[in-house]
Amino acid sequence: MRSSTSFLNRISVFLITSLLFLPGCASVKAGPAAAGPVVGANFRVAVYPVANLSGARAPLKETRRMLTEMLRAKGMAVLSDEELETFLARHRIRYLGGLSAEESEWMKGEMAVDAVLITSFEHYDEVFPPKIALTARLVSTGIKPVILWGGSSALAGDDSEGILALGLIEDPGRLLEKAVGGLSDSLTGYLSGKEERLKGASWRAVVRRGTEETGQGPPFYFTAEAEGGRVHIGPFGPKSYYEAPFLAPGKRYSIVVAPFLNASADRDAGDIVRLQFVAQLAAIKNISVVEPGVLREKMLTSRIIMLDSVSLADADLIFEGLNADLILTGKVEDYYDYQGPNGTPHVRFSVSLIERKGGRMVWTSDSSNTGDDRVVIFDFGKIRTAQGLASRMIRVIVEELFSGPLIQERPKGVS
Repeated sequence: MRSSTSFLNRISVFLITSLLFLPGCASVKAGPAAAGPVVGANFRVAVYPVANLSGARAPLKETRRMLTEMLRAKGMAVLSDEELETFLARHRIRYLGGLSAEESEWMKGEMAVDAVLITSFEHYDEVFPPKIALTARLVSTGIKPVILWGGSSALAGDDSEGILALGLIEDPGRLLEKAVGGLSDSLTGYLSGKEERLKGASWRAVVRRGTEETGQGPPFYFTAEAEGGRVHIGPFGPKSYYEAPFLAPGKRYSIVVAPFLNASADRDAGDIVRLQFVAQLAAIKNISVVEPGVLREKMLTSRIIMLDSVSLADADLIFEGLNADLILTGKVEDYYDYQGPNGTPHVRFSVSLIERKGGRMVWTSDSSNTGDDRVVIFDFGKIRTAQGLASRMIRVIVEELFSGPLIQERPKGVS
């Protein structure tokens, strides 16, 4: 009898402990209410075919159909497939990874479309547990296209496995629906005014200067030298960086995110990291991000070929041609996703920011992380996709660039 009671006690302790460590149980958010449209029907969007940067076969048509249906269900007017195909054929448009200035004008004038949604698969793996990563941006149409919104969704079937594997997602279709739904909710939330462009980070940052910290605190902090004292940046901050003050109070900056050189084994890693920077920068209120399709058009007409990095001569052409204030570029050294239940993603890249005024370098940094960097016990806190990892690393850089030296405070339940 005593052994039976002891066994039941051990089971009870296990269950209680497991519930305490369930991912996200400390901060549960209710789903969006399904009461009527959230976006005005006068706002018309064209959903471009989904690009594939995953290096594998992905359900591109199914994803676009799902995204279109979700947007229409929320009250958004979406250009029909027939109208879009006719438009693309009429102008012989083959490149669908961006929107040029000329194409933007055609879309506005001929199709009465207010914005184009450009989406790309950055990872797709159906092997158990499935993994999916998507990135999207909404680009306004007209004479000068502007990125209105950017977002990404990186999910793995075992992200929230929880007790007795009740949260495990084995069906790739179900995981895809969840990923697309997240993008759809974020986009319509922004357009309806429920999500504001305030900060690129999901938590607030506070300054800590002039302290005597030695950097021997929690494992998810590291220490970097900065003017006025030591500054702690969160677990995904750059390992080293240089920053020269350049922000003028109240000024709105136009930034070009140039192509990233790719030295990793993933052939599309440079484009993936670049698009993550575009999405994160688009969330900053005083920043206007030049549409990558417009930059591509300028580089083709000016015959700019990047062999190593953006040269000063190339920078002058880009600054002048696009009337930009800043150019951000970089190099991806490592970008790795794993397959199956066991493994760890790792990402390593460097970033440079050039200011038009004086043609000087105002930021350089080197970042390197693995998905296990924040794991404390078992796999709690593990990041299971390279895109999800890169997104967190880039978020810290964007916040540091446009908010000053920071310590990233990570509240409970915030990833």
